[in-house]
Amino acid sequence: FSISSPPELGALTALAIGPDKNWICSGTSKGYIQLWDIRFPILSGLWRHSSRSTIHRLSTCARLPGDDGSALLQSRSSPGPHLFVAAGNNETAVFDLRDKGEVSPNFCFRVLKTGESNQGCNIVPILSQVQLPNHPRSAIVPLYHSMGNEMMSYS
Repeated sequence: FSISSPPELGALTALAIGPDKNWICSGTSKGYIQLWDIRFPILSGLWRHSSRSTIHRLSTCARLPGDDGSALLQSRSSPGPHLFVAAGNNETAVFDLRDKGEVSPNFCFRVLKTGESNQGCNIVPILSQVQLPNHPRSAIVPLYHSMGNEMMSYS
């Protein structure tokens, strides 16, 4: 089988297969994350990272510490599967893609430079869901959205 990423989403920069081997997540140079069901090679989910920057790395896991009921991370963890997304400015966030709409991270890890203030570290990335078209040959993202502008008009 083959999967084709729509060009309006940017070049593929990262790929991760789900822990159950039934789905693949891909990241792009424009900050999009695509969820593919590889049992029926279809795009089943699409989000855009709030930084709108390149998705550098993706990784998946079935369970996080605390999913088993232990107290380690139980207060903020939900049963998997989870997607680790490295994007933005030296940050990695853990998302549960079973959530619909705007997805907030379960955790966010950042690396600060020596002497750098931690001001602004309370802002966490989100994944905004992008509506998929009904017809498979339709453009997924309108031109103004893929370019990162609020709206572009042509006269």
